[in-house]
This record gives sequence, structure tokens and C-alpha cells, in this order.
Amino acid sequence: MKLGEKEKIVALGILFVALAAVIVFLLWQEREISKEEFAGQLLSAEKIGILMDLRGASPAGRDSIMNCGVELAGSSGLAEKEKLVYAFEGDSCVTTEGNKTIDECIMEMRDAVILRVSYGNNTPTFFEKRAEIRINESYGGECRIERGQGVNSSINSS
Repeated sequence: MKLGEKEKIVALGILFVALAAVIVFLLWQEREISKEEFAGQLLSAEKIGILMDLRGASPAGRDSIMNCGVELAGSSGLAEKEKLVYAFEGDSCVTTEGNKTIDECIMEMRDAVILRVSYGNNTPTFFEKRAEIRINESYGGECRIERGQGVNSSINSS
């Protein structure tokens, strides 16, 4: 069976779209980085987003997430940074200025390095523009970012 000119153009178009989708997918993949690399990102950031994601957490887990977020906001390592502090609850974003949509809050944080605290297994994961800090009921009450001399930083959540 021979393909006509239209079929060839359609086939090439589909191939081009598929190739473009693969390239975009590969370029937009977030790369996991070390805690030390992330500390460098925090030091150079002007704006920090602290996101307490309460969705799916038990009542005790919610308390732990909020305590961690408050401790992060008060950390000495973030003292000179502009901080955006949000809590995602259901389909709302709770801010110091009142409720917004989650999309509105995400847009406000687009230029920030994000510290996202959510319900999970008490292990942080670091990416180029965000840290995923997972907290559960056994959270020990120590989420902080300390800034030492030069680029010495510590990021702790236990």
C-alpha cells in the first residue's frame, strides 16, 4: 500500500508533534539535587515560598505540618528573605491576606524557591527550585534553616 502525499504530510506532522512532546518532557523534568546544592539555592534566593500542604493529612499530621511551616518561617537562615507563607486546604489557599485559589498562590510563588511541607514519611527531597519536606505524626519538632558564616547552611527536618 502506497501512501499518498496527504498521508505522508500527516504522518510527518504526527511524528514531529510526538518528538516535540518528548523533548519538552525531558527538558521540564526536575532534577533531584543534594541538600548542599539546595542550600546554595536558598542563599541566593530573594523570595522564599513556604507552603504547608494540609491536604490528606490526619489531624495530628496537620498540626505537625503547621508547626514545621511556622518554624521554617522563623528560621534565622530566612530572616532577610521575602517570605510567602501559604497553606493549601481542600481547594483553597489560605494566606495572611485571606483565602485565594490554589492557582493564584502558585502564580505568586513562581519566582520563589519553595519549601513545601506535606504529609509523609519524614524525609526531605531537594530539587533546583523547591524542597519537599514530608512530615507525619512522629515529627520531632525541628524544621529550621540555619545560616552560618559564608555559604555554610544547614537544613534540618526531623
